[in-house]
Amino acid sequence: MRPRTAVVLHAGVLALMIALSRPRAEAGMAWHFGPWLKPHQLPVRLFGSRALDPAELTALAGHGWYNLEYRSCPMPNQMEAMKIAEEGRFSARGLALWMTVALVVGILASYWSVLHLYCTEGAGAAKVNPWRPFMGRLPWQALPGQFKGNSPLPDVPGLQGVGIGAAVSLLLAALRARFPWWPFHPVGFALGHSFELDLLWRQFLIGWLCKSVSLRYGGIRSCRGALPFFIGLILGDYVIASAWTLLGTATGVTMYRCFPK
Repeated sequence: MRPRTAVVLHAGVLALMIALSRPRAEAGMAWHFGPWLKPHQLPVRLFGSRALDPAELTALAGHGWYNLEYRSCPMPNQMEAMKIAEEGRFSARGLALWMTVALVVGILASYWSVLHLYCTEGAGAAKVNPWRPFMGRLPWQALPGQFKGNSPLPDVPGLQGVGIGAAVSLLLAALRARFPWWPFHPVGFALGHSFELDLLWRQFLIGWLCKSVSLRYGGIRSCRGALPFFIGLILGDYVIASAWTLLGTATGVTMYRCFPK
C-alpha cells in the first residue's frame, strides 16, 4: 500500500479501538459489534476505488478478517484489567506480562482449534457453523467490483454522515459534562444503531431502572450497597453457564448458553 492508504487504514483501526473502549468503560457494554463501515473499507470510501491500484485493493481485502466484527476486541478488556490493577493496587506491569502470555497462548490455541476443525470436519460441512466461511468470503466478493471501479468517487454522503455523527457525539459529550441533569449519553447514540442492543436492550433498561430507583429513594449509599447483589447476579449467570458448558463438553450435548443468541 502507498503510505496514505496505510495511514488511513491504521488510523481508522486505532480510532475504532479507542472508541470501542469508551462504551466498555462508561456503560459496561460486553459485546463490541462496531459500525457497518469498517476501517479496511475507509480508504475506498475516502479516495474512491479508481484512486487505488489493484495491489492496494487486494491488500485492504487482506485486512478484512480482523475488521469484520469486534466482539473479541482485546483493547477494552485490557484497559478494564488495568483499571482493576489500579483499584486493587497491584502491579500493572505483572498484569501486562501475563496478559501478553495469555494473548500468545490464545492465538496459538485458536489457530490450532479452527484449523483442526476444518481439516477433520470440513469448513463447509453441516457440522461446522457456516457463519465463519461466509464472513471470510465477504472482502474478496467485494473485490471484483472495486477492480471495475464501481465506486469511482469518494463516498461524499457517507463521509458527511461520519462528520455529522462525530459532531453529535461531541455535542452530547459536552452537554453531559456541562449539565448534570442532561439525560442523553453519547455512548447511547453510538450504540443505538448497533446489533448488540437488539439483543441486550432489555438488560440495560432493567439495570438503568434499578439504579435510578436506588439513587432517587436511597441515595448513593443505597446504590453502592446494592452493587454486590447485582454483581452476584452476573457472576452467578456465568458460573452456571460455565458448568453447563463443561457438562456439555463431557457429554457431547449442546447445553445452556449464557450469552444471547
